[in-house]
Amino acid sequence: VYTAMEIGLDSQDPVTVKNQAQKLIQDYPKSPYATFAALTLSSEAIKENDHEAAKAHLNWVIEHAKQADFRALATLRLMRLLISENKLEEALALYN
Repeated sequence: VYTAMEIGLDSQDPVTVKNQAQKLIQDYPKSPYATFAALTLSSEAIKENDHEAAKAHLNWVIEHAKQADFRALATLRLMRLLISENKLEEALALYN
C-alpha cells in the first residue's frame, strides 16, 4: 500500500495518493507508514489550498504517532500553517 502511494506521488496522481494514504491510516494506524501517509496527505492538502484538511492530518499525526520526532515535525508544520493564517495565538499555544 505504501509503495502504491509512493508511485502515485511519483506519477503526480493525487487520487491514488489519497486513496492509498487513507487506506494506510485506516488499516495500519499504529504503523510509521500511517504517519508518513498522514504527513503526505497534509502536504497534498496544502497544495490544494485546503488548510482545514491539512490541519486535520497534522493533528492526526500529533495524536497518534508513536515516534516523538514525527509528532514534533507535525507540530512545527501545524504552527507554520497557523502562522500563515495569522493565527499567532494558536501557533504559540502549540509551542508551549
